[in-house]
Amino acid sequence: MTMYTDHGHKPNSKWGGDDPKTEILHGPHDIRVTLDTWGPSENLMAHLWNAFNSTFGDEPEMVMRDEDLTDGMIKFVEDKLKGKSPYHVLEGIKFWFTVDNVTRATTHQIVRTRDAAFLQHGGRDNDWRMRPWRMPETVRRAVTTPVHDVIVHDEWPFDLGRIDEWANEQYPGLTGEEALMAHIKINKELYAALVDSGVPYQDARYVLPIGTTTYLRGIYDYPTLVKFLSDRLEFAMGWEINCVAQLMVRELHFKVPGILSSQFMSHSDRAHMAAFAHLNLFPPDGKWPVPAGTEETGYIFQEVQNPYFVLHPSSFLNPNVLEWVGTDGKYPVEIPALR
Repeated sequence: MTMYTDHGHKPNSKWGGDDPKTEILHGPHDIRVTLDTWGPSENLMAHLWNAFNSTFGDEPEMVMRDEDLTDGMIKFVEDKLKGKSPYHVLEGIKFWFTVDNVTRATTHQIVRTRDAAFLQHGGRDNDWRMRPWRMPETVRRAVTTPVHDVIVHDEWPFDLGRIDEWANEQYPGLTGEEALMAHIKINKELYAALVDSGVPYQDARYVLPIGTTTYLRGIYDYPTLVKFLSDRLEFAMGWEINCVAQLMVRELHFKVPGILSSQFMSHSDRAHMAAFAHLNLFPPDGKWPVPAGTEETGYIFQEVQNPYFVLHPSSFLNPNVLEWVGTDGKYPVEIPALR
């Protein structure tokens, strides 16, 4: 993924370096998340049993294998994993993820996580002229047409005329969609021109859109990951980081024991209630009932302005199958398996 430009040695270049590439991405289909390693992956339950019992007995517990635990001992550890434990023991369980092809906008959200460590693809020492740009679904709908490939609406919340007005002012003769593409292309070409003129990567990157894609690696301990996923699996949290969270859960589902993976869920899924219904940004997604007293909350946006994506259950049956279901801000309850 890392690219270094050999400045001044590309005969087909406009400025002396590689011609920039302007690739436009849509939706979550090319976001990639992998759980690279985690641990202790061997005899985890035995290690936890020993740690949880460190304050009991005349000698330290030294159970070395999971198969040496009785059913009662396993139940004891499972209860601790479900929240009946000092966090400092659970902080010993680590998860190493790679998140690729997400925007800078989303990595800004991810790295705000407390008590986690991150290593991110650098914009100050890499040439980003080939990095794709991701178009949010709402932007795609606003610059194209209300007759789109998810749901056809009787009422459309976007002022399409305003987009056309901007396009005519800035790019006469182009449609809104064509003008947006031209705008992104110009930004990338300006970036490349600045780099090839001698401006350092770290300064040229200031002109790149925040929707430019990048990658990062994150290291989480168990309690931090539970908290991160509880928040970001809520559909009101931003569609791209929500998709990253769903993909993280999918990786955990296939790669860690069920006693761990079963604990990663949203606040709403844990409570069987719409935990964030009180927020005034987007209406509740409809997956769970709304708590009493929040039915009349005034919302800034309509449901259709939060078109998030949901992983289809088939994505959790086969690691080689990855299928997204597009929504219009409402959980797709017409597919019972998704509940």
